[in-house]
Amino acid sequence: MVQIGHKKISLWDILNRLQRFRKTGRDDTVEVTNASAMLQVSEYRFFQIAYRLWYGRESDESSMDLYFKDYIINGRVPHWVRSLARKVLRRAASGDISLEEFGIKLPEPSLWMKIKGILVIILLAIVCILFYLIVIKDYTPYF
Repeated sequence: MVQIGHKKISLWDILNRLQRFRKTGRDDTVEVTNASAMLQVSEYRFFQIAYRLWYGRESDESSMDLYFKDYIINGRVPHWVRSLARKVLRRAASGDISLEEFGIKLPEPSLWMKIKGILVIILLAIVCILFYLIVIKDYTPYF
């Protein structure tokens, strides 16, 4: 048994999914996973975006949970999610993809996050220099 959220999925369910993939030659779940990665959102958020673009309105949380649960457990991808996944993958293949087109805005890093990033890079550089001075400097290669 594998725990995904509040639901446990058996090995039997995973094997059934693999068998369906072998029969059809493709797996819609892989397309959804790749498309959501292209848009830099979670698969659940991808379902919400697909619903909004297909039906023109936001879905309620309970129905979205049912769709997503069926996707996770049984590997069934609704037609509106499959359509968006294929559209995103086609656009990504041609290099013509825009996150704003799908209503996705990536958060801008705050000044504090930028400062922390710079400090982490400086710290890593110091650790690398110390590692060289302590460990590698006295090492004599045998070639």
